[in-house]
Amino acid sequence: MRLYDLASTIGGKLLADDHDAQITGAASLEEAGNGDVTYLDSTKFIGLAEKTRATAVIVAESINIPGKNLITVENPKLGFARAIEALLPYLRPATGGGISSEAFIGEGVELGEDVGIAPSAHLESGVKIGDRTAIYPGVYLGRNVSVGSDCVLFPNAVVMDGCRIGARVTLHAGSVIGSDGFGYVTDSGRHHKIPQVGIVVIEDDVEIGANSTVDRATVGATVIGSGTKLDNLIQVAHNVKIGSGCLLASQVGIAGSSTLGDYVMFGGQVGVADHVSIGDRVMVGAQSGIAKDVQSGLVVSGSPTFAHRDWIRANLVFQRLPDVEKRLRALEKTLDGLKTDKDKSGEKT
Repeated sequence: MRLYDLASTIGGKLLADDHDAQITGAASLEEAGNGDVTYLDSTKFIGLAEKTRATAVIVAESINIPGKNLITVENPKLGFARAIEALLPYLRPATGGGISSEAFIGEGVELGEDVGIAPSAHLESGVKIGDRTAIYPGVYLGRNVSVGSDCVLFPNAVVMDGCRIGARVTLHAGSVIGSDGFGYVTDSGRHHKIPQVGIVVIEDDVEIGANSTVDRATVGATVIGSGTKLDNLIQVAHNVKIGSGCLLASQVGIAGSSTLGDYVMFGGQVGVADHVSIGDRVMVGAQSGIAKDVQSGLVVSGSPTFAHRDWIRANLVFQRLPDVEKRLRALEKTLDGLKTDKDKSGEKT
């Protein structure tokens, strides 16, 4: 793209001598070369920006780098993301938007306009696919599944019977939507399966990472709210409700019937017990364990969780425990010595 066109596409203001410079890629400040666009979102990296070989730098409106082609925007990191999107759009399946003859299409399947279905995809009866959705090889869609417009389902993604996927949803490779929830009743030493007859509802603009799983509800629906993003290797159990705009990092596990509010953020490997309610805009540190309800707006860490600020202080104390133990043992020896001396002198202790 021409530099001028790229600036217009991302909604930025161009400050450059050469508006026609060709932009062919995107890279970091350190790795960028001729033809690349990069970005600067912190003044502490201004030295790197001054030395970068990039053709253009996306910066905040308050920053000036003499001798560099600049695109000024309100949020440089967001501008960079939009630049990558403009330069390197997601590729559709090799079918070029067509329906491969090597895909299985069941009875009563409804396809929107410009749908791409790659070889080895499998669509059971009653499936509905919205406009411009891309289905990669190995994708399985069960009976009566619905998928909205402008979705991308990467290789080997699975959506089981009856589940509903909104618009602009991305399911990365190996993700499984609608597998059975983990529900059993134990009687006389045997575990009897509770039939899982609910569904999963994934609302618009959701992204599900590779090899993540979202279990169908026992009855009713497991719900992932609009705009929520799940990293790789995440487990969402049956009847969980996740609100809008949440960000969950890798290896999070959420047990059955728990509820997350809107704009909740989890670090990696956070675990949530069953039937827990977590309020809006809660932030949870990595490797934390949540065993009870968390009020809206709190920042918590630890297992079990408590206020993040207190957790930092407690962690610092924990790291000093070996030294504290040595000092305590030395103090005990000193006290024992004083007691012995008093006993020898006949004084009362």
